[in-house]
Amino acid sequence: MTSKGRYVHDIFIYNIEENQKIKVTEGRKISPDFIPYAYGVKWSSDSNKILYVSSEDGKSYNIYLYALVERKKVKVFPSDEWDGSPFFSQDDRRMLFVSARDGNAKIFLVECEEKISVENINTCNLKDIEEGFFPILVNENVFFVSQMKDGYMGIFRTNLNLQEKKREKVFIAKGRFISVSPGKNHIAFFCDENYYINKPAEKITSPICISDLKTGKIYMIRETFLVSPEGPHWLNSKTLAEILPSEDLIALIDITKKQMVKLNVGTVKNYCISASSNTVAICAFSFKKSPRSYNDVFYFKINEEELESIFKQKGVKINEK
Repeated sequence: MTSKGRYVHDIFIYNIEENQKIKVTEGRKISPDFIPYAYGVKWSSDSNKILYVSSEDGKSYNIYLYALVERKKVKVFPSDEWDGSPFFSQDDRRMLFVSARDGNAKIFLVECEEKISVENINTCNLKDIEEGFFPILVNENVFFVSQMKDGYMGIFRTNLNLQEKKREKVFIAKGRFISVSPGKNHIAFFCDENYYINKPAEKITSPICISDLKTGKIYMIRETFLVSPEGPHWLNSKTLAEILPSEDLIALIDITKKQMVKLNVGTVKNYCISASSNTVAICAFSFKKSPRSYNDVFYFKINEEELESIFKQKGVKINEK
């Protein structure tokens, strides 16, 4: 924290198996009025690299690539333009991002002949796709958020295989902040239809919508969860882990059983959560059996057998639409 009481935001990588912490960014105070901020971490599929957004150069927000093995990083686009919302493709040869370099927020695609690395990222091909925000790539389909004519936000899809003149912008549903399941069979997004573009996104709540990419069917989980810019958090290919702000608890949602379990792990007050590979990490004021301070981060793992047991014993039918 700085002398003015403003927090410096840094990114750390914590190796659970080796109990090792790596500091990725340097959140030094560049001037009295400018404190670097880092966010938006996205992992490569081989777990050897991350993309993140940072203003650590003191000029603007840009995307950085960090390689864990080499412990090297590179600014993906050495310019003073704003870039954000990076997303790795499944084969790690492509990435999506959003940039305001042309005046409006537009989605761009980076394509490399080999897996993206700190050595080749600045030599890969670049093409613009569509105006929009928060893109994700599922096979050859780009799902993204875009403002609708009535001012509300909507989820759209376009296909990379089609030539630019033939590429369609297909409407999916009203909503924002998308994520894709590890199995690439479902997408989830926050779908409060009352959400307007000018409504503040900090600590607001929304139902979650699930879209089956094979059938195209969409259903809504009517509970209200904390909205996160990363989109709903996938614990595994069929389970979401989210915060219920009304009760300050963690909720696990099985999208196949259409059941929800509320976890009594402690009082979750700081409203941050991450989940993957059956591991949940949370920020908390207090954590069951292990009270800590405001800024501590905790994690717990739940294997497949434990998940099955939890849902069998405590699962309740979700209120869906």
